[in-house]
Amino acid sequence: NKIKERLEDGRKASPEAAPESRRAWGVAFGCHGSGILQSDQGAAALLVNDDGSVNLLVGAPDIGQGSNEVLTQTVAKILGIDIGQVNIVSNDTGSGPYDTGTFSSRQAYVTGNAVVMAANDVIENVKAGLAKVLDVDPKAISFSDRNFIVNRGKESLTLSFSEAVRRVSFGSTGRVIIGRASYKPESSPPPFAVCLAEVELDPDTNTIKVPNIVMAVDVGYPLNKTIVEGQVHGGVSMGLGFTLSETINIDKRLKRPLESDLLTYKVPLTLDSPDIHVQIVDSYEPTGPLGAKSVGELPTIPVAASIVD
Repeated sequence: NKIKERLEDGRKASPEAAPESRRAWGVAFGCHGSGILQSDQGAAALLVNDDGSVNLLVGAPDIGQGSNEVLTQTVAKILGIDIGQVNIVSNDTGSGPYDTGTFSSRQAYVTGNAVVMAANDVIENVKAGLAKVLDVDPKAISFSDRNFIVNRGKESLTLSFSEAVRRVSFGSTGRVIIGRASYKPESSPPPFAVCLAEVELDPDTNTIKVPNIVMAVDVGYPLNKTIVEGQVHGGVSMGLGFTLSETINIDKRLKRPLESDLLTYKVPLTLDSPDIHVQIVDSYEPTGPLGAKSVGELPTIPVAASIVD
């Protein structure tokens, strides 16, 4: 039903076609993976400061896809702190833990799982520190709804993450809290996409226009909906260029490409792009970080097939 609503949105947004033109909708399905299995692995380290802020070290660099923000949000959500209290370092191979790299739509799933495990390791270390400071059984301490709850028989003590860290960091039993984890995936859960493309053909000029594209994606739980939508927009643009305008012709005499720069290699520009209507399907991946799967390369896959359908 939601896809139908987006389709209707696209129809309403469409300008009237020229009388001689032919217009129709094509549909295609696509899927991808969440990283690779043979040699993939990620790691994360969390250094907790005594004011409750944390330094997150990962080895997966952010090259514009938004992984730094997603991983930062993940830590903040698990520890119950503000996103501004998480400082991430992801581009220093000298001090950061090993990570296979930024490719194959793997950061949110593989590195994300390592980050989740490292954040949970922090929570367990804070529990152990509180147990020693307060002289209680570690089993009497739980963490839920952004707070540590210390069960003291008839009464309980509730501490935020920052308050608990301050209790643990100082005094005769003080300790430095560090969380760490590495993750090697045992599966690569596929995200799915359904693409509907409105295609207009002008038989007189033999030109094709794509006024609207509707893309529905199942990426598990979207860690950041804005980033998911941005990835869909970028993927649609790549698929559109691949289908309609981007090509490499070789000069047979000089044995070199004729399209040598972005002026001659026709990447779609803003005015070439269709109206893109994104629908993020409600979903959850049990093996993913907070229920997430990948999204990066997925939106490109069904675009060409939906246009030529």
